[in-house]
Amino acid sequence: MLGIIGAMDVEVDAIKKKISNPVTTNLAGCDFVCGFIESVMVCVAQCNPGKVNAALCTQAMIDKFDTDKIINIGVGCSLSEDVVIKNIVIAEDVCQYDIDITALGEPRGYINGLNTIKIETSKEISDKLARIAIVSGEKIRRGTIASGDTFIASSELKKNLKNHFGAICAEMEGAAIGHVCSANNIPFAVLRSISDGGDEKAQLDYPLLQPLQFLLLGRQLPHTPQDPGLKLGVEVVSYLGIDELHDLVTHTDTADIWLCCHRYFNSFPYTRLMILRIWYPVAMPPFHSTMMSST
Repeated sequence: MLGIIGAMDVEVDAIKKKISNPVTTNLAGCDFVCGFIESVMVCVAQCNPGKVNAALCTQAMIDKFDTDKIINIGVGCSLSEDVVIKNIVIAEDVCQYDIDITALGEPRGYINGLNTIKIETSKEISDKLARIAIVSGEKIRRGTIASGDTFIASSELKKNLKNHFGAICAEMEGAAIGHVCSANNIPFAVLRSISDGGDEKAQLDYPLLQPLQFLLLGRQLPHTPQDPGLKLGVEVVSYLGIDELHDLVTHTDTADIWLCCHRYFNSFPYTRLMILRIWYPVAMPPFHSTMMSST
């Protein structure tokens, strides 16, 4: 059985929807959804962010669902000027940058038990992922992915990880999943879509590259509804990424739509500023402060 693990719902929900005759089992705080995608038996799980969550989910998946290969998917930040937002990074190997027992004479990132710093991914699985990504029109990069329990938003840390580990991408789960897979002799691969640059602007880029929830409201609606999604009973049309949103706006009479982002305002207060900056050149209807209230 093929196991697929992502940290967040937006990373795995689309895959879960493709599973025929799904069976869900809750174990160790994770929902494991098993079934078939075409003729392939799969088990898909959302582990939640962080290395411990990822390791817990991976071991449970191996123990209880007899998975013989695992793919970790999700988003990550770029650590290299050659890797840009929306590129796909497929790991050749993974490392844990926040393991530090240098005071005891071990090199930074050294994993006791596995006795290595970098854990190699499965070349066979990684090559297949690369071919699929290329055929799908994606731009891919291959190299080291570094994992740690930090959302990287620092140019200094970014430079440090690049120089010390030679990593081109960073995230919070892949190396922990690789650690557990390696200990259990399970081949694995890690694929990341680049969501931000890992620098001080990461908190702005990251939420925009995550699927944002937009409501499409007709011109006939009042221009200052307090809660357009609930008060007016407007249907949520879809979750749109930036490219899809641009295509929608480009091919739609923009005077007929409102675009209201509700999802990330509490965590990322500057999201609204980025949206206004991106879409200001398009003939959008006027935004009102009441339209932009958090939910």
